[in-house]
Amino acid sequence: MRLATLFIMFTAFAVSTGCSPSNTGTAEGTVSLRGTPISAGSIVFENPATGFSISTPIQADGSFRVKTSKGDGLPAGDYRVAVVPDAFPVTEGTQVLVGMNAAANVQAAQAVPIPQKYRATASTPLMAKVEAGTNPPFQFDLTP
Repeated sequence: MRLATLFIMFTAFAVSTGCSPSNTGTAEGTVSLRGTPISAGSIVFENPATGFSISTPIQADGSFRVKTSKGDGLPAGDYRVAVVPDAFPVTEGTQVLVGMNAAANVQAAQAVPIPQKYRATASTPLMAKVEAGTNPPFQFDLTP
């Protein structure tokens, strides 16, 4: 009886918080800069209303596919989308990241052609509306 009660409580919680598979939608597509695929970095989806945020790597051909621990896709909702390089620039007085020296780290970050305005969800103009189910591929073509 206790096990049945716990199962019912968990199911009610999952449904009320939107954790059902029917509340997710596919999120895949491409990222380019003036039509040329961005071949490195990550794409970040952040839902300001729920606080949910996830990043996924961008492949060499500019494609991406978002996967969570529950499978492909994202919870349905409106997302701000940022595109960030793999390396992060360091400034004077900060520590070197991931064993790279500061000059190499700055050079690696500058080699990725991602304009600054796209690198944070707070400043990006990119938006994505993820509907439950299958969505058409998102195509983000960045401009300087």
